[in-house]
Amino acid sequence: MADRFPEVAPHWYPKDIKQRAKVNMYLDWHHGHTRAHLFKHLYENFTAAKQLGRPYNYAEASKTLPYVQKTLRECNDYLLSDAPYVAGLEQVSLADLFLYCEISQLILMTEPDQSVKDSSFVSHLENIRQWMTKMEQLPHHDEVHKLLPIIKEKFRNVPLIQF
Repeated sequence: MADRFPEVAPHWYPKDIKQRAKVNMYLDWHHGHTRAHLFKHLYENFTAAKQLGRPYNYAEASKTLPYVQKTLRECNDYLLSDAPYVAGLEQVSLADLFLYCEISQLILMTEPDQSVKDSSFVSHLENIRQWMTKMEQLPHHDEVHKLLPIIKEKFRNVPLIQF
């Protein structure tokens, strides 16, 4: 789509083949790691119990935490250690949007009283915290996320596994 619509800023999905390969590399890794681990934790911790009406599966939700921790450490220590953005680029890309959405959803649903940067999931991961600050300063961030406080309030009293 980035090739089809030239008005899309090139930093989202770079034209340079090496930079594009870095974005593609993260997007490929994302599905088997970031998405898989963070979503499984959310599913076991929240979605299945709340939306499917089944009892909370505390044992299963607790099993997912080591995978969440490992994935976030890898993002912090490898993806964000040498460059300001996920794909090792100097500007934000699709890779950053994918990761940001996963982390912010995880925190919103499991720690509704915490700001994203103060969450126990990322408070000890300095590279992620700095990166999340930059992501929150992107144009239209607040506009896109204006419904989050409403969602956050709706689920405030749902019992969840804490990190």
